[in-house]
Amino acid sequence: MDQRSYFREIWYPALAGFAGISLGTGLLRFAYTPIVPSLIQSEWTTVPEAAWLGSANFWGGLVGMLLALPASRHIARQWLLNTLMFVGVFSLFACAWDLGFVWLGIWRFLQGFIGAFIMAILPGGVMAFAPETHRRLVGGITIAGMGFALMPCLIFPTINQHGPSGEWILCGLLGLACCAIASPFIFLHLKGKAPTSEKDASLNPMNRRPFFLFIVAYAVAGISMIPDALFLSDYLVRELEATPDTASALFSWFAAGLALGAITGGYIAHRFGSLLSVLSLAILGLIGNTTILMTISPNMVSLASFLFSLWVGGTVSIASIRTLELVGPAAHSTYWPVMCLAYAIGMGIASTGFASLLQHGFQYSLFFWVVEGLMAVFITFALGSYLRFPGNCKERNKTGPILK
Repeated sequence: MDQRSYFREIWYPALAGFAGISLGTGLLRFAYTPIVPSLIQSEWTTVPEAAWLGSANFWGGLVGMLLALPASRHIARQWLLNTLMFVGVFSLFACAWDLGFVWLGIWRFLQGFIGAFIMAILPGGVMAFAPETHRRLVGGITIAGMGFALMPCLIFPTINQHGPSGEWILCGLLGLACCAIASPFIFLHLKGKAPTSEKDASLNPMNRRPFFLFIVAYAVAGISMIPDALFLSDYLVRELEATPDTASALFSWFAAGLALGAITGGYIAHRFGSLLSVLSLAILGLIGNTTILMTISPNMVSLASFLFSLWVGGTVSIASIRTLELVGPAAHSTYWPVMCLAYAIGMGIASTGFASLLQHGFQYSLFFWVVEGLMAVFITFALGSYLRFPGNCKERNKTGPILK
C-alpha cells in the first residue's frame, strides 16, 4: 500500500470519525462539565439545576439511541448525519443566551439526542470503510474524539471574562471545524441506508451469551462514568475549594484521558487482543477512582480522574471492537446501536439518580464510593463475556487469549 492509499484508506476515515465523535460526544456532551462552575457562578443555574441539565442531556441520548437504528434504515445516513451535525452546532450557539432553565434544558436534551445518533451510526460506517487489518486501530481513533472536550477546557480560562456565553460560543466554533472535517467523508462513503435484515447481519446463536454479558458490563460502565463526566468540576469547586477557572482547566485531565484511553484501548486490542485491553484499562480506572476517594488535593483528584477516564474512553473503544469480534463487520452497524443503547440507559438512570441525591443534600464522595462497587461489577461481567468465546481459531487469534 503506497502512502497516498494508506492515508485514504486508514487515516482519512480515522480523522473523519474522530471529528464526528468530537462534535457528537466531546462537544455536545462532555464539554458541558467544565462550563458548570461558570453557569453557577454567573447565576444562570443553581447547583441542582445544573445537575438536571446534565441529566436532560443523557436522557436525550437514550431517546437518540432508541431512534438511531430505525431512522438510519429509512433515511440515507449521509443526509441524516450531516443534518444532525449542523443542528448540533446551532444548539451550542443557542446555549450562549441565558433565556432560562427550560431554554437550556431543551437544547441540552437535543444535544444528547444528536450526540447519540452520531455515536450509534458513525463508528460502524468508518470501520466498514477501513481495511480489515486496521479496523480496531481506526475504531480506537474514532472513539478518541470523545476527548475533544480537552480543547475548550484549555481555552476556557483565557476567556473567563465572557462567562458561559463565551464558552458556549467557543464550543460552537470548534463544532463548525469538526463538521468541515467529517462532512466530506460522510457524503462520499456513508451513502445509503443502514442494513436491515441481511443474512450476514444475524448474530450467531453461540455468540449471544458473550454479547449479552458485555452489554450488561457496558451498561454498568455507563452508570460508573457519570460522577466524573458530569460532576467533577463542581466537586472540585464545592468540596475541594478550587476556583471555577481552575476547575475548568483541571477537567482537561479527564478529557485527555478519554482521548488517550480510546486510542490505547484500540491499540492494545489491535496488538494483543481485546481481553488484555479490558483488564488493563479497568485496573487503571479502579486505581483512579480509589485515589479520588483518598485525596483532597484538586490537582491529585484531577490526575486520578485522568486514570479513571482512560478506562471510560477505552471501554467505549473496546465495546465497539468487542461488538465487531462477536457479530462481524457486516452486522456491526446493526448491533453497535444496541450496545450504545445499554450505555445510554445506564447513563440516563445514573444522571437522574445522582442529580436527585445531590438535590437532597448528599455529598459527592458518596457517588465515588458507589462507583467503586460498580467497577467490580463491570470487571465481573466483562470477563464473563470471554469465558466461553465461541469463535473459530482464526477469530481467537484476533481477539487474544481466551479464558476457560
